[in-house]
Amino acid sequence: MNVKVLLFASCSDIVGSRNLDLEPASGTSVQDLIDGLIQKYPRFSGLERSIMISVNQVYVERDHVLTEGDEVAMIPPVSGG
Repeated sequence: MNVKVLLFASCSDIVGSRNLDLEPASGTSVQDLIDGLIQKYPRFSGLERSIMISVNQVYVERDHVLTEGDEVAMIPPVSGG
């Protein structure tokens, strides 16, 4: 299966790209995807609990199971004033 991952702000800084095309196994959850990113990019673990996740522009829980063609966005917290 193929999914596109969009990375914003500090997420893209850590990975070195604004998007990734990944081929996770069938039945992969959002948390499984995050765990895989942490294995490949250990600094990503610092964001694990604070990032918001959307799949196809809808916010989802970490146990959401991905399907072919999903677009996953990883959005870190932002601040401003």
